[in-house]
Amino acid sequence: MAESEAGTAARLDAFAIRDFRNLERIEIELPAAGMLVVGENGQGKTNFLEAIYYLQLLRSVRGARDQDLVRFGAAGFHLGARVASDRVSQIGIGFERAGRRKRVRLDGVVSDRLGAFGGWLAVEPERGVRISGSIPLATAAQEGISEPCPTSAR
Repeated sequence: MAESEAGTAARLDAFAIRDFRNLERIEIELPAAGMLVVGENGQGKTNFLEAIYYLQLLRSVRGARDQDLVRFGAAGFHLGARVASDRVSQIGIGFERAGRRKRVRLDGVVSDRLGAFGGWLAVEPERGVRISGSIPLATAAQEGISEPCPTSAR
């Protein structure tokens, strides 16, 4: 698939998660060489990957409603990222449970018209797990893929 068909490849440099599923607050600088997420069952590995996918899809890859993604007892969730891309460098996505309202901010521009933002990014790290929509989320999470996956290679 050509780069223009899939969107612009970008590297996720930093990621912030607040009140997404069971993840209360995470702020992480992601190494350019990639990383491996390891932990016991139920600790949030798949939720972490789902949050990355949410940046691209603007919805849950597992089919959950936005209000079901909000951590128990929280008013909403927020995802923020700094990326290396020729299209965008900052993204923020927030959802408020009370008004069932989702807002997206790309490089400081806020819009309630989400169609303008969906598919803005094909996340594909130079090394490590390639996240481009071709690896089923459950497979990547359960198998602990830590090398480039041939199914998502160009």
